[in-house]
Amino acid sequence: MKSRRKNQYILKMTLFFGAIMALLLVSLSAFWLNRVIFNTEQFTSLTLKAFSEQSSRESVGDMVADRIFENTPALKAVLSDRVSGYVAGLLGTDTARNSVERLARQSQLVFTSPRRDPVVLDLASWKTFVVSAQEVVQKDETQRRINADDIPDTVTIIDTSKLPNIHTTSVYVHIAGPLSLLAAIGLAGYWLWRGGKNNSYKRVRILMLVVIASSGVAVIIGPLAEPSFVSIGRDAASQTLLSNLYVAFISPFRNMALWTGSVALVLLLATTAWHEANQRYTLLFKITKK
Repeated sequence: MKSRRKNQYILKMTLFFGAIMALLLVSLSAFWLNRVIFNTEQFTSLTLKAFSEQSSRESVGDMVADRIFENTPALKAVLSDRVSGYVAGLLGTDTARNSVERLARQSQLVFTSPRRDPVVLDLASWKTFVVSAQEVVQKDETQRRINADDIPDTVTIIDTSKLPNIHTTSVYVHIAGPLSLLAAIGLAGYWLWRGGKNNSYKRVRILMLVVIASSGVAVIIGPLAEPSFVSIGRDAASQTLLSNLYVAFISPFRNMALWTGSVALVLLLATTAWHEANQRYTLLFKITKK
């Protein structure tokens, strides 16, 4: 009978702490959405950062070259690497920056709007610069030229038809965030109150461990979700770019989780140190009084 009651108590506490952890994760996700995803300035900054990576620039170059030479495989074998390298270098210019900023605004709409338009990189303003690279291309004995008409107007970065309804989920999480935090605080406060003053120290320590555990889960979630997002890329180049974008945007979430866990750890250590000091002071006081 005692064993059964003990098992029931363990199950009850597991569900209780699991609920607090889930509520904290929702709150953390909402905070991340508010600061990173729904913040246009931050969203654009992270997108530009991801595109500034050398591997991202090379990936965009490969994607553009593949589109230019998709119907001319022989010419692709000769000129693709040169055009890809030129486009990769072009990503560091103000012309490319404007295109990437427009792409960032399109990407943000995936989260903030029910629209399902594909996220594309506008190449219309790039054509003059790519065509001007003829002096590089002409070094090849084929003497073939790239015309502006050969360059596509856009290159698809994210095919939104392959994504779930991110907008609805992000809006729900964003709204539920503050409520989840209040619910987590309410449950924790109620549990502390039920424990009484004598058990408050022990229960505070347990709650700090729960916060640390939820932060650890948040840190782990990032790498686990990356393959699903990257898999929407149709080739190696697009998957490399999507991976860099994912890492750029998940980093703030990971940093928030690490910061939360660190604060909880500091509070745990401070509480433990205070309790130990208080016990020693009480013992010393008793000895001195005798």
